[in-house]
Amino acid sequence: EEEANRLQAIVRDQRTLGREIVVVMGVGFVGAAMAAVVADAEDENGEPTKFVIGMQRPSTRSYWKIPLLNRGMAPVKSEDEELEPMIARCVNEKKTLIATFSYEVLKLADVVVSDVQCDYLKDSFGNVRDGQADMVALETSLEIVAEHIPPETLVLIETTVAPGTTEQVAYPIMRKVFRKRGIQSDPLLAHSFERARKNEFEQMGLDYADENLRFRLSDTAKQVLVSHAGIDQDDNCPDLEKSKGKCNKLKGRPDHQHDPVASPDTLL
Repeated sequence: EEEANRLQAIVRDQRTLGREIVVVMGVGFVGAAMAAVVADAEDENGEPTKFVIGMQRPSTRSYWKIPLLNRGMAPVKSEDEELEPMIARCVNEKKTLIATFSYEVLKLADVVVSDVQCDYLKDSFGNVRDGQADMVALETSLEIVAEHIPPETLVLIETTVAPGTTEQVAYPIMRKVFRKRGIQSDPLLAHSFERARKNEFEQMGLDYADENLRFRLSDTAKQVLVSHAGIDQDDNCPDLEKSKGKCNKLKGRPDHQHDPVASPDTLL
């Protein structure tokens, strides 16, 4: 309760500054970098636009990341020379990044970014065909997120996952929890294809602003991508229902037939 009260006070102050509250679930080698990059974001006047809270469960394996990050130290080593200075700057100078162990922080989030591990377990050495993805940690974290977040919170899955995970695994889990909570709206859920930069899309012969990538995202997710990834706002979804202004077959509904190549999951 003491930690929850501390977080509420911090978030209240940050909201008065007009900053969005972003919670990054998991501050390992991917989550720490994501937290730092978002916390370092600024507007055209050089003012921070986001306040980031890294959430790490206090397990025996990972609890040490929390005090380390709160001191402005990177919890992981990286070849990226900018990462450690960026974390130090955001924590100690800009004051836009902290870490916590409390799931209560999810109740305060405008956006949640999931960076929980999803490891591939091989049954035999040197044979990647013989194995399976360990989804337990990811599925558990999605349940926890859905149990705590406000219904209008956007959830981005940044974890590298198998094709179709967002639509066929994450969405049903979160929707089921929402219904148990009495929330009738669908969860705002999208996949972060952060590993494909604009020049990498071009190298693969893909259009970075391909409407097939965009039409399956929720309107809120589109707005995030428009403001942070430079994707234009024109909506050319072939299933677009003009009268409603949005695709009427979004978010994992079984009648949504689509080319699997168009899925952000598949592009990873």
